[in-house]
Amino acid sequence: MELRGIILYDIQLNGDLNGVYTNNLTPNAELFTETAHFLRDESFGDFINGLMLYEAFYFDFESGRVNAILEFRIVNGLITARWWREGEDRIEDNLLFTGEGYRMNHHQIVIAYTN
Repeated sequence: MELRGIILYDIQLNGDLNGVYTNNLTPNAELFTETAHFLRDESFGDFINGLMLYEAFYFDFESGRVNAILEFRIVNGLITARWWREGEDRIEDNLLFTGEGYRMNHHQIVIAYTN
């Protein structure tokens, strides 16, 4: 079964993200969390056009804690998000998830994702 989910991030003052998510494989539509630390030295642009990289970790029903790299590629406000397991090459074959979404206001981002 294809995984489909949604995550809502709160943007912190320092650029970090705190998110809550659920997906179609989560029992009883439970909410889980993701935290992402903004990598300033590797990011450029803004939420209109840019590349934002984060060191992230999330918790899920089956795996517990998962360390990942989160990438936002932003073109005309559309955010394409991709997650890789930390320590693996950032190539298409190693993707954990991919998604699309938007910055909803100055403090939140919403992404719909799939594997």
